[in-house]
Amino acid sequence: MAKFLRNVVMIRVVDGGKDYEYRIVGDAHVQAQSINFAGHMLSAIEAINPDYGTNTRTTYDYVRATADPFAMRGWVGRDTPESAYSYYETVFLPLGHNDTVDHLLVVTNYKPRPGQEFKPVVRLPKN
Repeated sequence: MAKFLRNVVMIRVVDGGKDYEYRIVGDAHVQAQSINFAGHMLSAIEAINPDYGTNTRTTYDYVRATADPFAMRGWVGRDTPESAYSYYETVFLPLGHNDTVDHLLVVTNYKPRPGQEFKPVVRLPKN
């Protein structure tokens, strides 16, 4: 597991899915996103970047509600030239017991853009 821990995000489901808390965020995510979400709620991130929040919440809600793993991959296009990566593969895994998903385990592999340096990490203020 040590080889892919930097690619892991552990998310706690808050109040049945009303919000999500980023508990663990591996450094591959921090470098790719140029921000460290650890210790923050999805609602706070949605307030800063509504487009990210809408797509992310939809995916989290789907995995939580169905309790089914979900995988996606894709190219990051010209519409996001600021992105440090050009391709990703992600799997969302529901975790919990008694048919209740209380955490999501997300594992992503990023392919950096050719010649792209990772940007400095932005630290969100603590709640």
